[in-house]
Amino acid sequence: MSKKFLAVVGSAVAVAASASAALATPVLDFTAVGTAVTGELTPAIAAAMPIAGIVLAAGIGWKLYKRFTK
Repeated sequence: MSKKFLAVVGSAVAVAASASAALATPVLDFTAVGTAVTGELTPAIAAAMPIAGIVLAAGIGWKLYKRFTK
């Protein structure tokens, strides 16, 4: 068999395999996982916001101090 023929057959098999996987019904449902992750992250982000604000304010204050004390 020629290499060209094998390449064409291999391509056709790959396309058929990917098409059959695309038409399959989904087995895993990640809705509950997304909800759980969001539920865990929301309080953590809310608790980190004041700390982030303090760090940001300190950085801006330091830059302003350095700029106006030259």
